[in-house]
Amino acid sequence: MKDMGDSKIHPTKTQQPTHGGRSVSTDSIISLTPSQINDAITSMLSMRQVATKCDAVCRGNPITDAGKRKQMIKMLSVVMIPVLVITGMTANTFIIAIDSYISSSSVRELLSFSIELGALLRTIQFERDMSALYVSNIKPETKDFLLQRYPDTDLAIQNLSKWPRGDDIINEMETRERFLSYLNKHRYQLDVYNQSVETELNFYSNSIMVLLTWLYDSVSESSTGSVWKDVVAYQEIIVSSELFGRERALGVSFYATGGFETREEYLLFMENQDRANVTFESARFYSQIAFDIYNFELAKNANVSGRIEEFRNRIKSNNYSRESASITEAQMWFDNMTIYQGVLTRTQNALALTIDENLAKASDEELKSVITICIVFGVILIVCPLIVFAVYSLTSEIQKYSISIANRTKALNKEKKLTDMLLYQMLPREVAEMLKRSEQVNAEQYSESTIFFSDIVGFTSISAQSSPLQVVDMLNNLYSCFDERIDVYDVYKVETIGDAYMVVSGVPKRNGIRHASEIATVALDLLDHVKKLEIQHLPETKFKLRIGAHSGPVLAGVVGTKMPRYCLFGKTVSIASKMESQGRANKIQISQTTRDLLITIGGFVMDERRDSEMRTDRDVMNAFSDMVRTYWLQRRDGFTGSFSDASGNSTDEETHFSTNKSGGFGYYLANRLANKGFTVFAGVLNIKDNGAINLNDRKLSNLHVVELNVTKTEHIQEAVLKVQMTSAGRIVNVSSVLGRQTWPARSAYQISKHGIETMSDSLRLEMIKFGVGVSIIEPGVYSHITSINSESACDRLKQQIGQMWEEATAEVRELYGKDYFYRASKRYTEQCSRIDPTLDTEKAVEPVTDAMEDALINVHPKPRYLVDGGTGMFDGYSIYARFYNFFPEYINDFLLKMKTGCYNKISKNKN
Repeated sequence: MKDMGDSKIHPTKTQQPTHGGRSVSTDSIISLTPSQINDAITSMLSMRQVATKCDAVCRGNPITDAGKRKQMIKMLSVVMIPVLVITGMTANTFIIAIDSYISSSSVRELLSFSIELGALLRTIQFERDMSALYVSNIKPETKDFLLQRYPDTDLAIQNLSKWPRGDDIINEMETRERFLSYLNKHRYQLDVYNQSVETELNFYSNSIMVLLTWLYDSVSESSTGSVWKDVVAYQEIIVSSELFGRERALGVSFYATGGFETREEYLLFMENQDRANVTFESARFYSQIAFDIYNFELAKNANVSGRIEEFRNRIKSNNYSRESASITEAQMWFDNMTIYQGVLTRTQNALALTIDENLAKASDEELKSVITICIVFGVILIVCPLIVFAVYSLTSEIQKYSISIANRTKALNKEKKLTDMLLYQMLPREVAEMLKRSEQVNAEQYSESTIFFSDIVGFTSISAQSSPLQVVDMLNNLYSCFDERIDVYDVYKVETIGDAYMVVSGVPKRNGIRHASEIATVALDLLDHVKKLEIQHLPETKFKLRIGAHSGPVLAGVVGTKMPRYCLFGKTVSIASKMESQGRANKIQISQTTRDLLITIGGFVMDERRDSEMRTDRDVMNAFSDMVRTYWLQRRDGFTGSFSDASGNSTDEETHFSTNKSGGFGYYLANRLANKGFTVFAGVLNIKDNGAINLNDRKLSNLHVVELNVTKTEHIQEAVLKVQMTSAGRIVNVSSVLGRQTWPARSAYQISKHGIETMSDSLRLEMIKFGVGVSIIEPGVYSHITSINSESACDRLKQQIGQMWEEATAEVRELYGKDYFYRASKRYTEQCSRIDPTLDTEKAVEPVTDAMEDALINVHPKPRYLVDGGTGMFDGYSIYARFYNFFPEYINDFLLKMKTGCYNKISKNKN
């Protein structure tokens, strides 16, 4: 770009009042200086961006719907976490208590069953001993002993509360009836077969082993808890009783026959005796209770141990003799061993009762615990929802209060902005900020500046022909035009008094020697616009403006306390006023100093004033030591009333624009953000574009259309530096779904889109340290919706296609052929016919604008937004883009050929 003296401006159509009393044109296109662009960007990016994901989770705007939901979730989480923990712990304790109670009940049932098994074991042991006695000494009295035991055994089997089942049970004991049949069969065959003592012992011992296995299983299946040692001792006593029973049976055989017939019988006797003693000792080791009960029961039969020991010593001598056989001694041995086993049985039963009592107490305690925990759990289930509801209600009230405070704060900020705007109109921004901070504002000397004065020639006569209200309206329209035009330049309006208008450049912001060119261009611009303004109540009368300017040093400072004003002091002010007062209507008179600066800058045409009116003015002569010379500023190169656009087309107010409402994604995004209250600066390359005109026609105070003629990087780089310094802001680039895949005959288009993708990815990584987010929007097929395929664009496309073929070389025509060329280009021209004029375009492009808005205002935007196209059904491009990188090349080539059949084979039609 050229310097800001070449800035493009556009005429005013109508004026409307704006904030602070100024009037601006809402229909005009705004051109901004670099400083104004930077200020606008800085204000838009001043909002602090969330730095970390933790901040995004822990913080949120409580006045937005998303923020309210986030705050509500956080508050409920704070309550729900301990509530759920307490509920879980209580539920876990409740389950443990229930399980313990059920386990205690199960152990009691199994213990009762084990007592029944113990009774059955004793009866079978008795029957086994009598059967061994009978086969060792078959006599009527031994037969009677045996027959007396059969009913006891049958009754004990019938009294079992349940009959165990399992895969390891032998066939003969699968059921109660089958076991009774098995025993009866053996009893009937006892006299038929010549059974030995060992055979009888084995027969009954096998059944007893099965019963012992049941006993072991029943104890191991139960969770005995704190009484497990007593239960093991109980089990060991039963096992030792069985071993003592085997010893008793072998002893009966010994005394009934006069000794053991084989050494194996003797060794079996000794083995059972030793195992019985060891097993019983282990029971005493596991349970002191069992040992105490045993001593108590044994004390009731103190001599039985001695007698048994005498019988054992005789058996250990193993002096076999038929003559020494004695049924009486066998009966005595049996009776003494039975007495001893009775001690064991009573010990077993007493221990079982003790275990049962302990389990009953524990079960009662656990039942009480279950009831207590159940009550607590019920209270928790009732109270916790009440607490959650109370927190929810309280949070809702706080959010309503927050919204109320936010609304009041917003209104307060709005009023504050209005106050600041008024203050900024009275004082320069830098000075106003110092006063707001209660800082001392000292007068400042400016060595270089240019002061502009203007007034209306014949203002008194015009006022005489007008009412007071008409004078006010006239001045309001005039100064609204002035205020709008000077906003384009690096100047500051000092004051207006009546029809006098005073502007300065180089104060309070120093700008080198550009102050002269800025004032000169402002003067030419205002003079041109005033010529076009009409006085509404005096249509035949035109404004005549008289302008003067002078460059030199000034002193600037704030004067007054109740109504402070920013004033300029020095000879420069007086001379500039003289330049205006001694000037001519519709003329711009400048001093020698200003003229020299403009010559240095270049581009301005000036003529020396030849009359002697200024040369004889005493004040002017005192200011200049040499001869007084003034000049008429005629024009500036490139400025012909209204600046033209880049193409040289005039932008006068007589230009007529189309009212076509078509536009692209940026157009709809600008509308959308402006409707939501954002301040939007929509940059356009061509202000005559339909979308730019439509945006400007909306007349929103927060929507500004800015013409960008960015041929150099000064403005962009300065804006980016602002972004980097504030560590805020977002950069959103619009690419295409074809930016991530290839497509035949679209290489030029895809090169640009791939370039955007690569540039954005690189920029995103570079901007991380500055806190600037970079996102890419990848729209699908929207060509039939947006203005890319407007009627004029389609006509231009068809014209260019024909021109491309005509300009192609003979070699290209030979290689491709006309038929291939037009079949390939047909895919583009067909898109023009798919435009639906009745389609709600803004609604159709909502997925894209949604993605753009999310990328701009979301706390954590995505790096990429792949948006399906607005085809009404599905977008093949977008679907294919999601899988493109996962397919091998030959599959991608095959799919592309299937999709674009015209590329499969070139038909060389050379017409």
